[in-house]
Amino acid sequence: MASSTKKQKTESIDVEMKDVDDSKPQAEIEALTMEDIKEHISIIEKSVVNKEPRFMSRVLRQLAATRKKLNDSIMHQLIKTYVTDSYEFKPNLLELFSSCDMRDEKPHARSVLTEIYIHLLGLIHLIDNSRTNDSVPCAQALINKVMSVNKPAIHMLGARCFFYYSSSL
Repeated sequence: MASSTKKQKTESIDVEMKDVDDSKPQAEIEALTMEDIKEHISIIEKSVVNKEPRFMSRVLRQLAATRKKLNDSIMHQLIKTYVTDSYEFKPNLLELFSSCDMRDEKPHARSVLTEIYIHLLGLIHLIDNSRTNDSVPCAQALINKVMSVNKPAIHMLGARCFFYYSSSL
């Protein structure tokens, strides 16, 4: 008995895949980023109240992921929402991060560490976008603010501020 076997030929065919655009709309990305930063601010407040540096280190570990999501409109909204009017550099920060959004929001009463954190995010955004003319005065104002605060909770945040201060020069 002769069995005839059919040999199947397998050919590799390259199929071009279409790019599927899974990107979310910009407004949704900004809303998610604002929620993340809002959570960071609540953790910073928890760190101040409980005098626990581990909470602050959690926020600083997430700084690398947060900095990738920042843009001018998010920074403008953060400054309007979380930085009080008594903060000396607030008008300069608002000028650096101009936005089309002209809503006038009353700032939430937060601690000075929150203002320093928002200022640090602004400095990081300026450095990432190679705006050195704007980043140097921003960094100097940030360091002046850090030096004027004498709280144990600021040590880790202050160290990060000094690092980005040296990067801005």
